[in-house]
Amino acid sequence: MSRKATCLDNAAVESFFHIMKGEVMDEHFENEEDLIQAMTEWINFYNKRRIKTKLAIQQAA
Repeated sequence: MSRKATCLDNAAVESFFHIMKGEVMDEHFENEEDLIQAMTEWINFYNKRRIKTKLAIQQAA
């Protein structure tokens, strides 16, 4: 793990950022603070409320 130029080592992180980019970054933000707030809220949603289909569970709200 952590070898240079080996994207397979970073598959989980790459997947996370791909999902975040598709769900958060498609909006236009007026300033950096708005972007940071949107990302923080989305990460909270992703970690605590999002349905985890691969695990076949839904996390509690």
